[in-house]
Amino acid sequence: MSRETGITEPRIIRWRPGVGPRLLLEVDTAHNGGHGINRRHDVPQSTVNGKNLTDTQLLAAVCDRHADEEPLAFVGNGNLKANPGFVASRAAELHHLADEPVFEQGYPSIVSWQGGRVTVEDVWYAQGYDRRVKVLRKVNGAVQDITDAIEFTTSGQPLVRMGEAIPLPHIAEKWYDTRHAVRPICVNINGTTLFVPNAQLQQGLLRMALCQPISMRLEAQVDEETVIPLTTSGWLRMAKEKPAALAKAAAFLKKYGVVQGAENPEEPGVLLRMAETTEHLFMEALQGADYSLVDDNRPLQRGEMRFINGHLGVFMKENLYPQNFFVTWPEPDGSCGFVVFPGKSGQQGTTLSYAQEFLTKELKVQSAIGLDNGGDVRLWYRGQYLVASSEGREEIRSILVLTTPKDAWCGDAVVVF
Repeated sequence: MSRETGITEPRIIRWRPGVGPRLLLEVDTAHNGGHGINRRHDVPQSTVNGKNLTDTQLLAAVCDRHADEEPLAFVGNGNLKANPGFVASRAAELHHLADEPVFEQGYPSIVSWQGGRVTVEDVWYAQGYDRRVKVLRKVNGAVQDITDAIEFTTSGQPLVRMGEAIPLPHIAEKWYDTRHAVRPICVNINGTTLFVPNAQLQQGLLRMALCQPISMRLEAQVDEETVIPLTTSGWLRMAKEKPAALAKAAAFLKKYGVVQGAENPEEPGVLLRMAETTEHLFMEALQGADYSLVDDNRPLQRGEMRFINGHLGVFMKENLYPQNFFVTWPEPDGSCGFVVFPGKSGQQGTTLSYAQEFLTKELKVQSAIGLDNGGDVRLWYRGQYLVASSEGREEIRSILVLTTPKDAWCGDAVVVF
């Protein structure tokens, strides 16, 4: 397999369910039904209330609840209750963000069965007349209630199914934080970063951006009402056509020191300085993102861009990120594993395409599902971190823990490589 610069070697833990080790889910219940990070625009907005528990606090909760078992390993399950699209169930209780339409759609999920078997399934949730939550799966075209047969479920981002990589455009909506999939243009304005064109990718363009060039507006979206033009012509057009929008854009730049307190953005000198500053920062960001600017008419290749009629045509690069996957191998082996790529967000780790190739061709897994990305990624084994958070982030909302009975010999049941 070819490996581009920045791809790291994954750490892997593989075990056979039902032969000693078993998988447990731990969740920070204090944030159930809460709010995660708003990533719909080009500036992430945190709405988290209170502190998350640390991974060691979550591990201690597992030890308290299962005193006859000892933890062997754990990984982060950080997308749960941080991003929309992730749901877990344990003991008939659901865990998800406040606005999650949990009863309206299915979730690719890890399913831990009573007896220790672990599979990856498409599951749905339903609520009966008694308001008890039911967990459902599809089997041979029929719906099966598996509520009483399982220990827990937790959903993720599906990458491999039946031994085959799932085409990324088919599952693009699973990456709410588009930086985990494609490399943004990071415009830094005195300490805050605009991740362009995240807001436009959120409107369905990510599906295209994963496989072909897209055309993007030369602007950054701060929130529903605040747009920052990234060209001089864009600022002039805003001043002429949308004075209220100009005031909001100027207020944002004032917050970060580009506009001084008493300056009027409608004055030509102030307007020109705002325009020149943002255009300069945008061009710097284009160079820093390592995209090649071309001026011919041939089809764009990945990593290339060109200016076209006031827009930017770009074939976006896949981004390098730490990634954490849960995988299963086909029968008769039937073993499970964690495959964890260490790294640093936007610089080292793996692309989604490389991960799929590695999982299918090198490891030959049956299924693979993503649990978390970036600073939440971690792998702990027998008291030490084989992969520590790249951001030193101890807080997390959920972990998956592999335990064994105390004083039991697990023999060949667990392999680390």
